[in-house]
Amino acid sequence: MNFNLQDKTNMEDVPKITVKISPMQKLLMYIILPLNVLWCSFLTVVCLPKENNGIKNNAVCSKLTPVKNSAISPDIPIELLKSKSKLMNGTINDVLMTVLSLSLK
Repeated sequence: MNFNLQDKTNMEDVPKITVKISPMQKLLMYIILPLNVLWCSFLTVVCLPKENNGIKNNAVCSKLTPVKNSAISPDIPIELLKSKSKLMNGTINDVLMTVLSLSLK
């Protein structure tokens, strides 16, 4: 049963799925769950201690400068990537991700 967006769906082909919700489940959905969201929001805003940002402290901010470094590398031939991936029993993507991760360290 595959449908395309351009197909005109015959509703007889669609399975009829009906879920009957008991009154207790309706009570839970419409009353208790929104109150639970409000309670969790209250706990988060009022009762939890303030978290300090680990990046914005004086020791880290004093080391930050506006000077940026960059590097340009030559193109890597696809034949080299293919041969390395076959040698390591991996894919070209594995080789590229390894090279990129090692260059960022």
